[in-house]
Amino acid sequence: MRGRILLALSILLTGCFLIGPGSNMVGTNIGREVRDKKVKHIDIAKLTNFPWDEIYVFGPYQRRVSICESLKLEASTCTRLIRKDVDEGETLLVFRNKNEIVHVERHRRYFGDFAVSAAHNPIQRVDAKFLVEQSAFAYDGKPWYKLVLAKNPDTPLNLDTDGSLRQLP
Repeated sequence: MRGRILLALSILLTGCFLIGPGSNMVGTNIGREVRDKKVKHIDIAKLTNFPWDEIYVFGPYQRRVSICESLKLEASTCTRLIRKDVDEGETLLVFRNKNEIVHVERHRRYFGDFAVSAAHNPIQRVDAKFLVEQSAFAYDGKPWYKLVLAKNPDTPLNLDTDGSLRQLP
């Protein structure tokens, strides 16, 4: 009996870690697309399995306090959802649906480095499309990929003669 209770508890806790506020589901999907499949563009909406209508992307060195101010979170909610500042090797992704936070995730920049300048402004779901550009090399000698917000997500992407993607004006 005790073994069954421990097994049930471990399954429950594992589920909480996999789908809870700190899960890495979206980052894993981004990494799979960028590093494994070598795609040239990603649509964040296609890489998620939960409802959301906007995403905030907070880059490295963002302070927890300023993140919570941007999201208009009360202190207790901030402490629960945003536990620390954003470290150098990560990006904080905050998904909201109808003004409620539905998913928070620390995304490793190695799997796609978001190049978003307006970190404190939400990106609407329909606009959360990014071009994937190799910008340098990582510490392990593998390519470093930047995820650049598409200027006009509804405009088709064309291949340049060098094989890179560009958007039509």
